[in-house]
Amino acid sequence: MARAQSTRRTIRRGRARRLGDVLHGGVALLLAVLVTAMLHVLAARHAQRWDVSRARLFALSGQTRALLAGLDREVDIYAFFESGHELASELDALLREYARASRRLRLVRIDPLRDPGRAEEIVRRFPVTERNVLVVHAQGRTRLVRGTDLATFEPPDATGRPGRMEAFHGERLLSSAILSVTRPDRPAVVFLEGLGARSIESTEPGQGLTTLARMVRQENVDVRPLDFARARAVPEDADALVVAGPRFRFPQPWIDRLDAWLERGGRAIFLLDSGV
Repeated sequence: MARAQSTRRTIRRGRARRLGDVLHGGVALLLAVLVTAMLHVLAARHAQRWDVSRARLFALSGQTRALLAGLDREVDIYAFFESGHELASELDALLREYARASRRLRLVRIDPLRDPGRAEEIVRRFPVTERNVLVVHAQGRTRLVRGTDLATFEPPDATGRPGRMEAFHGERLLSSAILSVTRPDRPAVVFLEGLGARSIESTEPGQGLTTLARMVRQENVDVRPLDFARARAVPEDADALVVAGPRFRFPQPWIDRLDAWLERGGRAIFLLDSGV
């Protein structure tokens, strides 16, 4: 009995070391994206609000700085915005921080109203159909960030005055765009479904994860459901597996499939509700 307990402790220590070894590079970044997106969803569900100052200086996150430090090619960013846009000061502050963080970035500001010639050139070169967008381009690949997606505002008041800004999403969207044009591979995350687990295809309040799936896809991540009733194993091309809030005990075949995935170096996030 003592020998068996010692063996189990050794196995657990070995698995813990393996977990520390595999959480690196792109996968660590991927899991960080997932956790960050989940925190955003939780904050939204609890209706937490905060103000963003117009004079705010944007300190880039460690995740973004790591992305910019690892750039191996030039990236062009065209700020195709009108000078009087409501987010002009926030956008300028953000772009300055990006420019300081990497010499690989080439920033070009174009006001479509004041410089119609250059604006026409941008429309010819890239799939731009509207004003007030960021155009991110590298080696033939292009990603657009719309100005309407950059921030969340409170609803207008009774007099029709615009609501205050609740949150600015510029760093998350711009870093995602840079990632998508510089890295040809698109990481994949699968969400296990069934037995009461949260579904990325459900919009049921408090249960569905469609908002989380949308946010993670904005980070250039392929998000797919996984149903063990049809699939016999976690897909080989998956970079991470998420099991979100199951309410019932897994049958042994499911446990065996999850164990096989982890034993061959798979990465996973398990989320359990209290009381389960």
